[in-house]
Amino acid sequence: MDVDADWQTVRNTAGRHLGRAFWDEEGHAFWLVRDNPSAASVSVRSRRYATHTRHALYGSAAGGRLALLTCHGGCAHEAWHLRQLAADLADHASARNCSEPLDVPVRLPAVPGIEFAVEGGRTVLRRDASSDYPDSSSTTHVSWGVPFSEAALTALLAHAVRLTS
Repeated sequence: MDVDADWQTVRNTAGRHLGRAFWDEEGHAFWLVRDNPSAASVSVRSRRYATHTRHALYGSAAGGRLALLTCHGGCAHEAWHLRQLAADLADHASARNCSEPLDVPVRLPAVPGIEFAVEGGRTVLRRDASSDYPDSSSTTHVSWGVPFSEAALTALLAHAVRLTS
């Protein structure tokens, strides 16, 4: 979506976060991610086990599960990140499955240390150890409670940008 705005407006708009800048085939670019205003009303239930951490994401306390994230290794998810992802998924929970397999990128430009894959019907995020989480890398398996649509993939990619911004 193209939006005409001057740099000052983009930079100073509340609820918008500028990600890292990069160059692509069209020129200089950067990630722009918004805060989801519905994030305060979603429900996230997290539980740590000896070998992993699980995060169940719900659009509301009484609603069905949107996704189950299982983190092996160091878990880099803060409550804010998970609430934003849950709200983004809830916004598009009624989207239909794609009739064609989605092209999940291996990496995003200027999103360092995160790789994506699809393995055994689940989406996988691999995150390298970083200055924020130096003790270990992590692998997060995402089991979808909503159709794996372009909207769900977009929500997951925005989640990765938020993790590194």
